[in-house]
Amino acid sequence: SGGALFSAPLVDLEGQKLALKTERKIFFNMWFRHIPHLIYPLETALVIAATLSQISLGDLLLYQLPIFLFGLLIGIPLALHGIDESKNVQIQKAYLKDFLQAFWPILLVVILIVIFDIKVYLATSFSSILILITQRKTISFSTHRVKDWVSIASLAVALMMYRNYFENSGAITVITALIQTQAIWPPLLLVGLAFLIGVIIG
Repeated sequence: SGGALFSAPLVDLEGQKLALKTERKIFFNMWFRHIPHLIYPLETALVIAATLSQISLGDLLLYQLPIFLFGLLIGIPLALHGIDESKNVQIQKAYLKDFLQAFWPILLVVILIVIFDIKVYLATSFSSILILITQRKTISFSTHRVKDWVSIASLAVALMMYRNYFENSGAITVITALIQTQAIWPPLLLVGLAFLIGVIIG
């Protein structure tokens, strides 16, 4: 996937410093690249789930947090087991500063959504405006960047339209009745709904 194309070379470079085997580097890349999706407020699946279920995205992330922490508790010992401590790479303060300078817009969105329970489109809009203000001299309005912004805006509009259609169709009433009466085994119903929504949305 696109994410793997970005992260794999970075993991490979750092893995070479620690003399890691290929299997271990693959584990690092796959495990720690995917479990943040459980609490990442801009994750498409979470935004869709919160929108359709009418649950606050902040509340949904709190529900997901124990699963995320459990994934970390499992992954860290498996990933670090057997690594030579003498080859550990120390995180320098300069790297941390560079990280904060690069990712503060995303961190700001996370804080606004999780702590202040602000809508996703408002949080991302506010963060984007701050980027334009603080980095107006260095930001480049390339065609690719504009397409990305249009894509995000289109997703927000599509979600609102889809939610409106979902509510007006009466599907929520039917699904609620099926769950309450247990006419269909709940785990099967939930898996089937998730699959159906995934097929519809793509």
